[in-house]
Amino acid sequence: MSNSAAEEPPRHKKTKEEPLPPASSSPFTSLPDAVALSCVVRVSKLERAALSVVSNSVRSLLVSPDFNKTRSLFGLAEKLVYVCLRTPPPGPGSPRWFICRIEEDNHCNRLCQISSSRSNQALKSSVVSLDWGIYVIGGKLNGERSSDVSLLDCRSHRWQKVSSMRVARASAVAGVVDGKIYVFGGCEERDLWGEVFDPKTQTWEALPDCGVRTYGLIRGGVVVEKKVYAVDAREQRFYYSPSEGKWEVCNYDFTRCCVIDGLLCFCDSFGNLFWCEPKDMALKKVHGLEDLERRVSGSKVFHFDGYVSELSTLTSTRSENGITRMCSYGGNLLVFWDVAVVCDGDDDDEVVEIWCAEISLERRPGDEVWGKIEWSRAVMSTDPLLYCSEVLHSVSVTV
Repeated sequence: MSNSAAEEPPRHKKTKEEPLPPASSSPFTSLPDAVALSCVVRVSKLERAALSVVSNSVRSLLVSPDFNKTRSLFGLAEKLVYVCLRTPPPGPGSPRWFICRIEEDNHCNRLCQISSSRSNQALKSSVVSLDWGIYVIGGKLNGERSSDVSLLDCRSHRWQKVSSMRVARASAVAGVVDGKIYVFGGCEERDLWGEVFDPKTQTWEALPDCGVRTYGLIRGGVVVEKKVYAVDAREQRFYYSPSEGKWEVCNYDFTRCCVIDGLLCFCDSFGNLFWCEPKDMALKKVHGLEDLERRVSGSKVFHFDGYVSELSTLTSTRSENGITRMCSYGGNLLVFWDVAVVCDGDDDDEVVEIWCAEISLERRPGDEVWGKIEWSRAVMSTDPLLYCSEVLHSVSVTV
C-alpha cells in the first residue's frame, strides 16, 4: 500500500441530520415585533398566504392594523378601487362588489367580482372607506329600513358584522372625520337623527339635534375641511362640524364633488369637468378634456355619487337620468361610464361596456386647471339584457 493511501485521512462517519426547529420557534419569530413587522410588510401580497402559516405571531402581524400603516409609511401600500354594481333582476344579491386594480404601468384589469358573499344585501345603503375596509351602512331590506352595518375587509375580502346603528336608516349621509364615521338622516326618528361610530370602541353615540326641519336627505357624505355636507330633497344645504359639535346651514352644494389636492371637482352629465376653491365656489371648467366629453356625452348613463340629479345651481346642466360617478385615486380622478358597442356591424347584436378613465389635474398660470387622460379603457362588458343598470358606489382603499 502506498504512503499516500496510508496517509489518507479517515472519513467521518455520516451522522444523522438534526431536524429543523419547529416554525413556532424559528429565529424569525424571536425578533421584536417592530423588526418582524418591517420585514413582513415587504412580502408581496401573493406570498402572504404562505407566510401566514409560519406561526400565529406572524399571522397576527399580517392582520394587525399596524401592518397597513407600516406599508404606507414605507411606500409599499397598494391602492385598490372597489365598485358596487346593481344588476337585474332586482332582489337579494343584486348589489355586487367588484375590484379593479390599477397597475403601475397604467394597466387596468377588468372588474372582477369578489367571490365572498355579502352580509348586507340592502339597497340605498351608505358607503364609506376607513383604513383597510369599506363600511356598508343601513339601506332597505324587503322595503324596510335597516340598522345593519357590515364591513368588507379589503385585505381578505371577507365580510363581517359591525355594531348596528341605534336606528334604521336608508339613503343616509355618511362621512369620515378623524377616524370616526358620522351618519345622519335617512330615518324618521328626530331624537336620533344623527349618530357617530367609533371603530376603536365599536360603539354608536347620538349627535345633537340639527335644529332644522329636513325633507328626506337624498345625497351627501362629502367631507370638506373636516365637515360633513348634506342636501335634502328641497335643496336645503347644511353641514355638521365634529370639532364644534354643531350644525350650520350653508349656501353651497358640495355633495356632488370630489376633493383632489384641495380643489373641489364637479362633473355634469355631458362629461364636462369643473373645479373651484372650497371657499370661493366660482366654478371654472377644466381644460383639455374634450375627448372625455365626446365619450361621455354618448353614454347611456354617466356615474358620480350614485344619485340622479342635476347640477342646476352650479352648472345649469341637464338631469335626464344623468348620473355621474367619480372617486379620488392617488391624487387623480377615476371616472366610470358606460357605452353600447355594436358587434360586427349588426345593430341587433351589441354589448354594453363599462369604461374607466384616470384623469390627472395640473394648475397653470392664469388660474387655470388642465386635465390629462392618463389612460382610458373598458373594464367590463355584458349582455344588454344583463346590463348593470346602476353603479351604486365606487371607493378607493389603500391596503
